[in-house]
Amino acid sequence: MFDFRYHVASLAAVFLALVVGIVIGVGLSGQGIVAESEREFLNDRIDELEASLGQAETRSDQDRVAVQFADAAYAAVMENRLAGRRIAVVFVGRTNELRSAISAAISDADGTVVRLRALKVPVDAEALLGAVPLQGIGDVRELGRMLAGELLAGGPSPLWDAVAEQLVIERIPDADAPADGVVVVRSVDPQEGETARLLNGLYGGLTGAAPAVWAEGLGPLPSRPEGFAVLRDVSTALGRVSLAVLLETGAQGEYGPGAPSAVPTIQPVPPLAGTDG
Repeated sequence: MFDFRYHVASLAAVFLALVVGIVIGVGLSGQGIVAESEREFLNDRIDELEASLGQAETRSDQDRVAVQFADAAYAAVMENRLAGRRIAVVFVGRTNELRSAISAAISDADGTVVRLRALKVPVDAEALLGAVPLQGIGDVRELGRMLAGELLAGGPSPLWDAVAEQLVIERIPDADAPADGVVVVRSVDPQEGETARLLNGLYGGLTGAAPAVWAEGLGPLPSRPEGFAVLRDVSTALGRVSLAVLLETGAQGEYGPGAPSAVPTIQPVPPLAGTDG
């Protein structure tokens, strides 16, 4: 919506500027200052801008209708899409405005946020490894993979308990059930050095075993780790539907504003066992 409104406003401003230019030009032309060819060029340019302005307004109307349709169909499309599914959520950095949108998408699709972690970065690798009770963890990348395994598996989490002071900002809830999918949000700049190695291990451990979605906002496109479906802007109804579908299907790709595809393929939700029909 914003892109179209901005485009319309920009075209209108240029159109007005050209009109003013022509009016001034007509006044000057009486003195021979503005050539006839220049006036013709400006008139042609106005015609082009009028056509572009009409097209932009039409696209804006179409976009507005699409948003209204998505809002109206939202409940029907989301119902039972994640029924019985348990989703883990990881923020690299503090939680931000995407947290409520992600929670709403999972809840609206009848899923459950089974665990949430917000991670403190950058890390002190030496202190982090020193806090680990297990022997044989050679580096922070391996530690990251093991933390991912505990996060997905549920149940006892001795590693997370051990590194909580060093690594964890927020940790809720802490249910025992395994996770059926994971959403990752990076609310800080990409990390370097030992912190990057820890996160690479974590990301690698989170992908492959269950649907994994990398959720982000609409700012400049940052670097992303491999193995995740990428979703830009989960704040809209269409974005929340896309998140639920990606967690349901495990589809790969990049979706949302500015991405190659606006939404993933949305299939009907099969009736739950024991329901009519």
